[in-house]
Amino acid sequence: MTWARAQISGHLKSAAARRESSDEPARVERGPGIVARARWGVPAGRALVRRRAHAARARRAIATSITRCLAVFLLGGMLMALAACGGEEPDGEAPAQTAQTLPTPLATPSAAPTATAVPAIPTITPTVQPTSEPTATAAPAPSPTREVEPSPAPAPTATPTPRATPTPRATPTSAATPAPAATPLLAATAAPEITPTPQRTPASGLTPAPEITPTPAAAASLRFTGVRLALREPSQVQATFSLRDQDGNPVIAPAAELQAATRIFERPAGVEAWEEVDYSETNFFVHSSERFDLEVVFVLDFTRSMTTRRLADGATGSTLMRQALASALDRLPAAHRVGVVAFHDRSADPVIIAFPTTDRDLIRAEVARFAESGFDAGSSRLWDAVERGLELFSAPTGAADVTRALVFLSDGRDTSSLRTRSEIGRLARERDVQLYPLGLGDVYQDSELRLLAAATNGAYYAAAELAQLSAQFSALVNDFAGQYKLSYTTLRRDREHEIRIETTLAGDTAEFASEPLPFGEVYSPDTQGRIAVDPPTMDTENRTATTFIRALHVPRNIQHFRFTLDVDLPVAVSLAPAGAGGLLEGWELAQPDAVGYWLATGPAPLPFGNFGLLFKVVVADVTTEELELRIVFDNSGYTGNKRFVVVGGAEERLPRIAFASLRDDNWEIYIMNSDGSGLTRLTDDPGNDVAPHWSPDGRRIAFASNRAGNFDIYVMDVDGSAVTQLTDHEGDDFAPRWSPDGRKLAFYSERDGNVDVYVMNADGSEQTRLTVNRQRDLAPSWSPDGLKIAFTSDRDRNFDIFVMNADGSQITRLTSDRNADTAPVWSPAGHKLAFTSRRAGNWEVYTINADGSELARVTTHPADDFGPAWSADGESLAFYSIRNLNYEIYVIDLVENTITRLTDHPALDGDPAWSP
Repeated sequence: MTWARAQISGHLKSAAARRESSDEPARVERGPGIVARARWGVPAGRALVRRRAHAARARRAIATSITRCLAVFLLGGMLMALAACGGEEPDGEAPAQTAQTLPTPLATPSAAPTATAVPAIPTITPTVQPTSEPTATAAPAPSPTREVEPSPAPAPTATPTPRATPTPRATPTSAATPAPAATPLLAATAAPEITPTPQRTPASGLTPAPEITPTPAAAASLRFTGVRLALREPSQVQATFSLRDQDGNPVIAPAAELQAATRIFERPAGVEAWEEVDYSETNFFVHSSERFDLEVVFVLDFTRSMTTRRLADGATGSTLMRQALASALDRLPAAHRVGVVAFHDRSADPVIIAFPTTDRDLIRAEVARFAESGFDAGSSRLWDAVERGLELFSAPTGAADVTRALVFLSDGRDTSSLRTRSEIGRLARERDVQLYPLGLGDVYQDSELRLLAAATNGAYYAAAELAQLSAQFSALVNDFAGQYKLSYTTLRRDREHEIRIETTLAGDTAEFASEPLPFGEVYSPDTQGRIAVDPPTMDTENRTATTFIRALHVPRNIQHFRFTLDVDLPVAVSLAPAGAGGLLEGWELAQPDAVGYWLATGPAPLPFGNFGLLFKVVVADVTTEELELRIVFDNSGYTGNKRFVVVGGAEERLPRIAFASLRDDNWEIYIMNSDGSGLTRLTDDPGNDVAPHWSPDGRRIAFASNRAGNFDIYVMDVDGSAVTQLTDHEGDDFAPRWSPDGRKLAFYSERDGNVDVYVMNADGSEQTRLTVNRQRDLAPSWSPDGLKIAFTSDRDRNFDIFVMNADGSQITRLTSDRNADTAPVWSPAGHKLAFTSRRAGNWEVYTINADGSELARVTTHPADDFGPAWSADGESLAFYSIRNLNYEIYVIDLVENTITRLTDHPALDGDPAWSP
């Protein structure tokens, strides 16, 4: 028996004795034994040559490193095993055969080197399917007190200094254009603004502020109406509103003109003085409705009163209603979704003519088909029809701000509905839907309809004569066109603050001020871009699905988008037109490359903090009523930790962590959410699967496995399917690590008589050796820009961290300590590396700057901590530890300095790797 195998045997016995003394549940040891023997078997002849030279040192090492060696042999890399079990390296040159025969799969994968979005692959569901409410993330438990400050949190942004005298913005050169002659009828005394239902908690775990009703301004000729104020990540303050003149008409003006006429002020709660936002450090935007997400549902009246009412030329009310709707459809922006519900008699339930869709021709055809279907026109079931219309809206999620409006005709009389007017008002507020009643003829109790509109931030319109119907529909569309969204990125990071917005047009000023808003609850780095995907329009007749991709927040200096659509159907992508709310005017869109990625590039960076439409997507050959369309953004080409995440409903999920576990009698790959929930087994093979690592696009996982007899590199899809073997060599290959662009994999191998670092294409081709050294080079990790590779080597008589160019040139030593430094991983921003070191007497996690300066100890615990892996936002590190007498996965929040245990199982868990 070699000295290495003798130590393993002793440590296994020691571990069993520890469990017996601590009442720890028994654990199956057959799996670890198999792994250890497979990794450490040494030919007997060579072992005899070395036995005498190492016997004395081995006996001393056994007595001092029992507790460390178990995990290292079973989970750790070869370098950790040697350092923990063998103590210091023996004097003189280490035998070359040791390096050739003793490698182990490295259990400390690097974090995905690119910044993410969300890590999760979003799934788009049609509008007809309501979105489930996201689940909040549990707060992590406090960690033990640490002596050394961890990797620093993002530096606070300086609060702008108050301006002595704010400089007024220039008055627009052209006056706002009022609505056409059709005028909304307002109550004699303004109805109070009603606070909409608070947002639901998004999947990120941060609770946005409830929608706050602004303080009404004093009576003036220009005023804000229908204001909805909200906070969104990252640090976005948004106000959706209408402006009305002294006659109640919506003010329709170019958005750029309104932006030039608007000023924003903030003040901490309890402070008297207002401070204007520092526009030189942040941006704000005022956009008209074509830039934001709008859903409109029309409830059409085909009762007897509408079908028998006629003009002098013989046109019926139902015909005029259809013509008015067709005109409104022509004027609504192409990305706005429109649904239609109809009712015709109390004996028949209201009918859904069209679910919300962007297909205007489909709506016209379906309305005509219903109108000509030969139904019996009878009495009204208006409120039941409005309820049916409210059911068509996508559920509010708080992730992507959708403006919802429902238009219905009424004469104020309805005695056949099961629902009442007051119940409809409550349902509309729960759904955050603005109601637009259109009173026709001599309206009964029209004041009640006005109050219903005001209570939901809508407006009431009236057509005293049938001939006015078309003009009032046109005025309704003007009302939508006269809605605006103001959005800006606040520089505040904590506490509650109030905001005041002032807009001055033609000498008249409208203003409102908010209640205190919890700015700190939605703070997150503004390098995180936010992407939303509209619910797709399903055209079953033409077998197509159409959707739009929109930006909710654009970080600084974004001049390209690279993305792929994971769907096995023909897909056409185009830039959203600038006239329909598109942001990418003047950009170019290249067709998919060899790996299926579209690339959009622009002549200049997009303005920081902007929002609007990016792309239109049309999927062909759709044969089902639902479509699963996964959209993945490639963030590897951005600097400064910038990334885009897809948000909204089921698409916004927690980051995930892949890891290896012995809980099934052999090593398998598992995946779980970053809070420990959603545990799923990915591999199921008699061999041992270890060292998982995510591809930058989050679609695949590379790992090492001996399922073919010795350890080789494999890849699989994130659901465990499509397992593909990339290497096939009699020498063991370990620890695959993706390059930031997803085109290559680095790994280490003993195939050429020594342990060295290799690189290959992502399909396994062009396997190339990068390091050539008599000592051991292993544990490669790519820098986020793809230009460097960090690795571990004992070429200078001790295991230290080295950095080289991605082609293997210009090798530089980064650490120098008499104790082992192992398994480096780059931070997503590329400024730091995390690694494991025994320099404090036991294995702990450390960080160091990329230039070798500012060493910091991250974990401080008597038990050993191994295998750090960065989260995509750079604010957390996952690692595995024996601090509870068993190896489990933990996460340390570097901002809050808290540690959370994620796994709790009698078997061993290790090798954590974050999703991008």
